[in-house]
Amino acid sequence: MSGDHYDVLVIGSGPGGATTAARVAETGKRVLILERGDFLPRERDNWDSRAVFGAAKYTADETFYDLRDRPFRPELHYCVGGNSKVYGAALVRLLPSDFGEVRHPDGIAPAWPLSYDDMEPYYVRAEHLFWVHGKHGEDPFAGVSSKDYRYPPVSPAAWRAPYAGRGRPGDHGFTMHPLRPRRRFPLPARRQGRRGMGGAPPGPDRASQPVADDQDDR
Repeated sequence: MSGDHYDVLVIGSGPGGATTAARVAETGKRVLILERGDFLPRERDNWDSRAVFGAAKYTADETFYDLRDRPFRPELHYCVGGNSKVYGAALVRLLPSDFGEVRHPDGIAPAWPLSYDDMEPYYVRAEHLFWVHGKHGEDPFAGVSSKDYRYPPVSPAAWRAPYAGRGRPGDHGFTMHPLRPRRRFPLPARRQGRRGMGGAPPGPDRASQPVADDQDDR
């Protein structure tokens, strides 16, 4: 390797480093990626959110300090692929309003120097590079997309597969749409029969309780 020549050196093989290396390689440059970690071991805990996020099994065993010198463990993963190995495979765009000024009770978050329209072509390239599946136009709050995803939405059968034998995803309240819950649920008892609301205290019969449902077109 000492005799090899590389035009560009990229440190880190996470989402940022790998994306940069892929783009530069398209120009014909020779690219070398340096990664301090090894390959993530392929095991059942890769799929267990409690192991990944709760127990931080794959998080770097390091200590960082904030501005007040308080120690914390960074959410970094030193392995080939970096944080892309445990991020949940969800790639979403920021909303156009996220780029503007936002007023909070304690102050104002200034607007970005770039707008959603400035970033939009790069969102498209990233979505195509990472094989994002979906369909633009379903979220009424999302910004306009100049190009659709190259791959269709994942079928319900595919995303239900990991839960086979543990009940339907709807039983846990899972949904693939931000606005339409896919389950019917009884209103909590403390919300029924409250004084001043004109209702009687709920009885033991669960079926007699009112049901909330905002999905009309099942």
